[in-house]
Amino acid sequence: MDNMGGKIIFYNLHGDFLREINIEDPHMDITCISVIDNDYLTLFTDYRDTISCVSILDITNGKIKRIPFNLPPYAQNSQLSLNRTFSKYKDSVLFKTVFDYNVFQITPDSIIPRYQFDFKRYNIPLTSFDGEIETYIAYARRNDYISNLDDLLENNKYIYCNFFKGGNAYDLYYNKQQQQPYIFNTTTLPDEFKSLYSVPKYAKDNYFIFTLADEDCLHTLLKFHQASMNHIKLIYTPLTSQKNLENNNPHLVFIYTQ
Repeated sequence: MDNMGGKIIFYNLHGDFLREINIEDPHMDITCISVIDNDYLTLFTDYRDTISCVSILDITNGKIKRIPFNLPPYAQNSQLSLNRTFSKYKDSVLFKTVFDYNVFQITPDSIIPRYQFDFKRYNIPLTSFDGEIETYIAYARRNDYISNLDDLLENNKYIYCNFFKGGNAYDLYYNKQQQQPYIFNTTTLPDEFKSLYSVPKYAKDNYFIFTLADEDCLHTLLKFHQASMNHIKLIYTPLTSQKNLENNNPHLVFIYTQ
């Protein structure tokens, strides 16, 4: 995305230029893009966009269509954003707004509700929530509320997200078949694993993909999981330079769920 130039540029996986599409609205500040299918992209602009923060780009003709979506009042003037506004599950694009417990599915024509997180008594009373940064920080530090659901991912077996409660970050893996949540805090992990754990970057079928950039972390992870290696598939990328580690490609670790 070239916001300054007002265009979206397409390349193939080898980095070769394919085409570019000019954005008709020069004031559209696109911050996130996801592929719906071969013909459509979904675009996220800004919570302060009074028309709609979600648009659909028809790749075949370059036309952009705004999708009506009523943002709740606490999100309209928010200065916060999510790490992962869009995520892909099968042929669907999942969409979640800041603060909210709702997850939507985007199609080329509409935004439809998909599911809702319900933490019962730990839900923030959003009717009285103003969305200001100070208010958000106060809720994130409180032990009686769950806030800031982010990094949403979904595969065939699990829904993943992370959140804050009592000032601490937690990870949630929800088993869809068993309707059973698994929640943990990284501080509860064994010491040798705390420095390794990261947010999963991608989910598909029955696995999650994590990245590791450090060679020592890779060996520690494999040692830690030696009893359950049948659930780990490592895509090993050899280091290109021992002297300039910042330019090395990360290791992709596939964690398969049971």
